[in-house]
Amino acid sequence: MGKHGSNTIIKYIKQIKNEDIRDIQRSLDGRFSNIENREKLKLKLRKTKNLAKLQQQSERRRENYFTEKGIIKKSSVYFSPEFVNFNDILLHFIGRSTTKQSVKKVFSNFQLAIPNNLSGLFLHLICSILGKVDDGITLTNCRIQMRNLLEKNYILFAEKSKSVNLFDDAKIKKSGWYQLSDITIKGLEEAKIVKISKKLGVRKRKHKVDYISISDQFRFIAIAYDYKSSNMPLFSEPKDWKILDGYGKLKFEGGFLFHKKSLIAYNKEKSLMTTVSEEILSNINFLQKVPYKINKKRLKQIQSNFNQYLTKQGVRIHLYKNKQDFLEEDYKFNHSYKIYNDQLRKVRIILETLEQASLLVNLPRFYFTLYLDFRTRIYYHGWPINPQGSSLSRELIMFGNQRKKTVTKELDVSASGLQIIGGLLGNLDYLEKTNFLIKKNQPKNKKHDIYLEILNKYLLQKSFKNKNHEAFIRRFFSRKVFKSIIMCYFYNETHFGVAKKLELLGFEREFKLNEEVTSIRNFLKKEFEDYKTLSLIINYGINSAILNQKAISLYKGNVETFQYYALQEVIQVDYYDFNGKRQKIRVSIDKDPLRLDTRKTRRATLPNFIHNLDSQLLHSVITKARKYNINISVIHDCFIVHKNHESKLKKWYFEAFNDLILSENNRVLLLFLKRNLSEIENKNLKKDFSGIFKKKDFSETFKKKDFSETFEKEKFFKTLRKNYRRSPYILS
Repeated sequence: MGKHGSNTIIKYIKQIKNEDIRDIQRSLDGRFSNIENREKLKLKLRKTKNLAKLQQQSERRRENYFTEKGIIKKSSVYFSPEFVNFNDILLHFIGRSTTKQSVKKVFSNFQLAIPNNLSGLFLHLICSILGKVDDGITLTNCRIQMRNLLEKNYILFAEKSKSVNLFDDAKIKKSGWYQLSDITIKGLEEAKIVKISKKLGVRKRKHKVDYISISDQFRFIAIAYDYKSSNMPLFSEPKDWKILDGYGKLKFEGGFLFHKKSLIAYNKEKSLMTTVSEEILSNINFLQKVPYKINKKRLKQIQSNFNQYLTKQGVRIHLYKNKQDFLEEDYKFNHSYKIYNDQLRKVRIILETLEQASLLVNLPRFYFTLYLDFRTRIYYHGWPINPQGSSLSRELIMFGNQRKKTVTKELDVSASGLQIIGGLLGNLDYLEKTNFLIKKNQPKNKKHDIYLEILNKYLLQKSFKNKNHEAFIRRFFSRKVFKSIIMCYFYNETHFGVAKKLELLGFEREFKLNEEVTSIRNFLKKEFEDYKTLSLIINYGINSAILNQKAISLYKGNVETFQYYALQEVIQVDYYDFNGKRQKIRVSIDKDPLRLDTRKTRRATLPNFIHNLDSQLLHSVITKARKYNINISVIHDCFIVHKNHESKLKKWYFEAFNDLILSENNRVLLLFLKRNLSEIENKNLKKDFSGIFKKKDFSETFKKKDFSETFEKEKFFKTLRKNYRRSPYILS
């Protein structure tokens, strides 16, 4: 592989004797040296004052690295023996008589668009699919993803070529795209870039299916190909987001200077109806203008004693030359292939972070572009370094006007989902246990940790089979693990989903996993019985939406958000593989005409409703920070801010929660139902609910509750004003 471009980088990695870790760093160094043009960038930064122009050049280079003449270089990382072999194999496979003429024509057009490095583009695509997946994915899944990426890139090149009439006319069907995908994957396998093997499927574990992953010999080189052009922060301020006239459809423009990204990411949500106000756009633009810099002191500390840093992160593999040496000490430390691969994955992310920081440290300031999901939750572009990144990422970045890292603080909401549920239901117990409220006569030093309290309560009431069972359960269920299970419960995760999560975390089968999951879920149902009320109210609105086949209105205010998950069907596509043999592939597509996916809608609506409210609380705090021009970073229900502003943030969050969730003039649940029910359903609401609660299998205490109180909260507000005040630990 190529030489390192920086003495600092050589120095910090020279401490490590593990060959795999050194290979990962070489690939990353190759990527940053070639794609980011690291050494020339340093010189340009010293000479130029026009950082916006430099940012545009860098964005353009990243986006076109594998697709434009004159940029690709003869780097030993990108021109490995496997790459050269794949190039020859691909041309041979395309030229065979079994390849359809339409596929040959499309491939020929690809060559016209990318004469220098078409194979490099295909490698980039496969590495973006498989690069971060150690155990691989099913071959069918990979074929579908590769087919979609090939068509997407072809359409982009065809659009660019229109002005110069570069492409020959090529009419290709779905089956043709699948043949091109199959040829590409088979060529990658022949070149020993990927490997295909039989494994038991995730759900149907009776039969083995084909899985594909990056081959052992190429997995470190693959790191150089696995990148996104949006991963790097910006050298200059991003473009402000603006609303454009989109011929009747709302369109937004902003963010990156050259690279085009949408403001709202919809994923599988099909309504595409989210709208945001000018105030929300102003919040996004304000956060995009917050300048950051690298914490040079912390970066130097880590690089100067990298061995020690890895040890503190619970890593051991760096103490051994290779995997074989690591496994030979199995008798002492219980080493295994899984432990080695898990630690190597962890080290790779650490190295990615340090390499990116080593480039960004040369900048006086850098910035992040933002985007929203359809619920208007805020996300930062950039990986691995961004304010919502790993603990290492957050250690390494500071506000641009910050002198010491210690002057900022992360202020986190305690169990924000449960806190919102407590507010919606008027449940004072939930609001106390999530540190939102405290009784007026209660001492200030009472801070709750609801996840730990619930875990201890579960263990206290649990019957253990023997001492071994008790020892394992107490050791396995840490606060972190039990928190994830509680979150699964509130977000309607299935029994299978929870069981799979615990299995991946290492739950031993001898202790009967399914039995344990059932036990926990039954415990949580009793512990959070009030949660059933909220679930039933939301389901009442869901039932109406399903009956009328309409999108669910989640929220209306500063933003307007909807949810529509479409029912899918499986169709069969027949195609001819690289050998010309007839094959079939089953693909999921939306039903035509669109119909609601009932199961997905029932599971997702309540979590999305809560996340939507959560995002509104966040925006309310940002609006006030913008008013006072206070630098702030956000992580969904967490704020990073200078310690001097801590009391302001707590006050603003408390006010936001009262205005949105606890206001006597803003009945959030009633408004949700009014938007989603018909006029007749709204009239019969209270009568219908009384009947529902009497018929359902609830406890007698639950059936006797006054459910009009859930909507009106008259008793709740009286008790709240008389006996409660803001907790000092509201954000901590």
